[in-house]
Amino acid sequence: MKSFTALLLTLILAISVQAQRPGGPGGGDRPEPSPEQQALIDQIRQIKADIHAALIAASTEYADLAALESPTFEDRRRMAELRHELVPTEAIELAETLRDLTGQLNDLRPERPPRPDRPERPELTEEQLAAIEAHKAAVKAAHDALNDILVAADATGRYAALLAVEEPTRAERQELNELRRQLIEGSDEAQTQIDAIKALNEQFRTDNPDLRPSPRRVARHLRHEVRQDIAEVRDLNDQLNALLAADSVEYAELIAKEDKTPEDRERIGELRAELIAANEDAQAVADQIQDARQEVRQDVRRLRHVRDHVNGPRPGPVDRTDDGDTGGTE
Repeated sequence: MKSFTALLLTLILAISVQAQRPGGPGGGDRPEPSPEQQALIDQIRQIKADIHAALIAASTEYADLAALESPTFEDRRRMAELRHELVPTEAIELAETLRDLTGQLNDLRPERPPRPDRPERPELTEEQLAAIEAHKAAVKAAHDALNDILVAADATGRYAALLAVEEPTRAERQELNELRRQLIEGSDEAQTQIDAIKALNEQFRTDNPDLRPSPRRVARHLRHEVRQDIAEVRDLNDQLNALLAADSVEYAELIAKEDKTPEDRERIGELRAELIAANEDAQAVADQIQDARQEVRQDVRRLRHVRDHVNGPRPGPVDRTDDGDTGGTE
């Protein structure tokens, strides 16, 4: 009984202290945003709405949950899970823009401590640039020699054919990499050449310790890879839709509709599952889509890790424009 009384008194005291603060329990009225802040807030809200719309268009389940007038806690949690799954493949560029705008808004808030200045990376000297070019040429020559070894080792000629493709698809890249791995495992000469390439890289790092790629450069490269992978996912989705539309007039009509209702999306999902199960070619494309999406997620995780290394942790509130969510309005 005494412990309960003590707890009750503690709660009463806490409430009274909060009530005495300016602006009530919130700890003070927040100042009106400046015109610059308000412009960023408006942009952030619009980007969130765009992300929300993109996810609705991409997922029948998300669209159904978004249409609920009074979503439960479980509904909201499921929407958050779907956002986490879908944003890397359906709205990554919008999400990147949202993060940048939110960072700009946070930097304008006076209560936020400024981020520490990072030293600028020094310009490369002519000697360093020459060393880089020489290393690139040496590595390219070593890889060309490796490919010659693998072409000679492949009795089917498939490796040479895949190498000759100027703009390979994801499936062709995967086939090339798998065939490359198999050929290297079966060739002592190829393994020796791999060791030579590794030695070239190790020697370059030893001779040029100041020329490691900067995190910003790595981040740019990863962003490029993510965009390429997303484009591949979209191409594969188009291929899959074309296959399924050829098997079903109803599916073709639903896919062609511009303003799809929740019922349309639900029916598309049902037909999609049925048609894929009955079409081996569609199953193969669907598997490629899953693999491609997984690769996008992995690249996005790597990008976030590198980006956090570049920017450092951002203390304080991240976004107060509404509920702090990155997936749009609910």
